Amino acid sequence: MNPSNFKIIIFDLGGVIIDLHVDQTVKHFSEALKKSEEEVAKAHQEADFFLLYEKGLISDDQFYLALNNHFQTTVDHNTLSDAWNAMLGKIVSEKIDFIQQLQNTYECWVLSNTNAIHERKFNQILMADAGYKRLHDVFDKVYFSHELNMRKPDAEIFEHILTTNRVEPGDAVFLDDSEENIRSAQKVGMGGIHIPRNADFRDYLKDW
Repeated sequence: MNPSNFKIIIFDLGGVIIDLHVDQTVKHFSEALKKSEEEVAKAHQEADFFLLYEKGLISDDQFYLALNNHFQTTVDHNTLSDAWNAMLGKIVSEKIDFIQQLQNTYECWVLSNTNAIHERKFNQILMADAGYKRLHDVFDKVYFSHELNMRKPDAEIFEHILTTNRVEPGDAVFLDDSEENIRSAQKVGMGGIHIPRNADFRDYLKDW
């Protein structure tokens, strides 16, 4: 892959920019809801309210209500929020420095499947670890599934951000920890680089 072919690098967030540990959320939900980790993990994979929340089609309060209804519990919102955020790890400040170096040559965007609770937590972690208040202070553009009401790997989300910015697909390369998402980006004509979850993306962009 020739770096000079691209004008825009689009980063996934969880597992690429910020360390992601879904098992920690499963563990904390299990403890808070008094359910087995197997039950929680199954719900996270299959229950539709997680996808609805990620698409911004239900509110924070509706998400908490759906969680409690699904597991027939009455856990308070703060406890559920803490458990939900437990998957979010560190942002290595040197990664942010590297992105800013890349911006001498490329535009750097974020495209993330996320939600309002996690967005607030991302920004807290970014401030603590790298000294910036918001992701928008680092990246040229930031796109979140819950704001666009669409999500990866659906082609429409890639097509939307490209069309909105009048960018040719071949001018953009996408980095994600999901191979399915990379394949979807490539199907619409973008470049794609799979970054194994929590690997250092800088190792994959050494010559850029």
